[in-house]
Amino acid sequence: MLEKIRLLRERAKESPEAAAIVDSMNSRLAAIFTVERSSQYYIHAQDVKNARAIVDETLAALNALQGG
Repeated sequence: MLEKIRLLRERAKESPEAAAIVDSMNSRLAAIFTVERSSQYYIHAQDVKNARAIVDETLAALNALQGG
């Protein structure tokens, strides 16, 4: 998943709209992955699922932007 995030961040250079989409992803991921939350397995497992959803939403938004 980290490679996918890196690639999405690279796409932020495509346009200001793409940068805004990626910035939103970064903010949402930063809110999820904190030291406090990572120490609790049952929360961390759900956070990983949420992060995957955020990454997928970001990819869809960037693809829609490119296609539209």
